[in-house]
Amino acid sequence: MGIRYYAYAFDSDNTNAALKHPHHFVSVDPLADALGLPHGFTAGTTNFEQGPPTEEMLYLDKLWPAFQDMTGPAWPDDQARPSYRMFEGRVTMLEDYSWRPWVRAIPPEEVPLIAEDLGTVSEADFIQYYLTSRANYHDRDAGEAAGVAHFLGRAQRFLDGLVESGRGFTYTIG
Repeated sequence: MGIRYYAYAFDSDNTNAALKHPHHFVSVDPLADALGLPHGFTAGTTNFEQGPPTEEMLYLDKLWPAFQDMTGPAWPDDQARPSYRMFEGRVTMLEDYSWRPWVRAIPPEEVPLIAEDLGTVSEADFIQYYLTSRANYHDRDAGEAAGVAHFLGRAQRFLDGLVESGRGFTYTIG
């Protein structure tokens, strides 16, 4: 299945609860939400349209590491971009080859700075990142960069909606 990224909005009056127990604000079946399937599905058909409205949920599929790399520190002593805050984290691998997800809540007061910073990232930044970070740039990388550009637009719209409504969000990598 793979490790994926999901974010869910929460109202400002739930901030303390979300900060204390961020996992309570993530769906019990985020993949089903992302693919437009019923929770607990084992078989079914879908049109692959996200179940929750786009202002309620952000899905970055398996492309979240590119967002981490683009917004995180380039070198250990460098400072991350403000938008890295919404992509930071790693799953904890377990002995049985499963993992424990990373879950974090971002309070509403942090969202405007994250949104402003992510709003300055463009598709050209991702293309440049792929060109400079990979010794052998392949067509697959170009396709992945296009996918990242698609999800970048979704992330920017998600954050813009949160800023407008004064909401925070909880995200999980897992």
